[in-house]
Amino acid sequence: IITGTPSWSEYWAPTIAGLPQTRELIVADRPGFRDSEPQDAVPDLVTQAEALAPMLEAREGQRVLLVGQSFGAPVATLMAERYADRVDAVVLMSAYFGDRGPTARRMIGAGQLFHGLLPRDLKNSISEVTAQTDQLPVVWAALRGLRQPIVFVHGDADTFVPLEADQRIAAEYGHTLVTVPAGDHFLNACCVPALLAAFEQAISEAEG
Repeated sequence: IITGTPSWSEYWAPTIAGLPQTRELIVADRPGFRDSEPQDAVPDLVTQAEALAPMLEAREGQRVLLVGQSFGAPVATLMAERYADRVDAVVLMSAYFGDRGPTARRMIGAGQLFHGLLPRDLKNSISEVTAQTDQLPVVWAALRGLRQPIVFVHGDADTFVPLEADQRIAAEYGHTLVTVPAGDHFLNACCVPALLAAFEQAISEAEG
């Protein structure tokens, strides 16, 4: 799992608890968050992808489903493109590729105004979100080049990233999109069964 912003591993506890015994789930705290160094933000997406690449090392007989949550979606996209031989399928959950809903616009606007007063996690979150736009051409190129099955999953009650944004991207690039009724931005907490079903769909597509 490549987490969103600001987010870290503990928020995935409900999903971990609901996971079948046949699956293993690894969640890292991304650079600049919680227990991960450095203390400052790491706004470069490629640098983040390289830092998290060791997560893709699998034991013999295992296969890797790479999941990118929100801001983690473009990072996961770069990882899947750069390490295609290690990634069997990809799920992009509540994927944030620059389109902001009303809640995100309000929070980012306030965060920019009071950036110097924010705690570390929020400050680093604002820094990396505002640096994302100029890096998206590299992400779009990576997304076009992916050959693994990709499943988008998005809640229709998400006020951080509009459902319409991921619908547009999934349609443009020819990928599956699963809509979760009444699901908000944090499907890993609100809608674990639907999220796990999306995982299994991606695994099934890879096996097919």
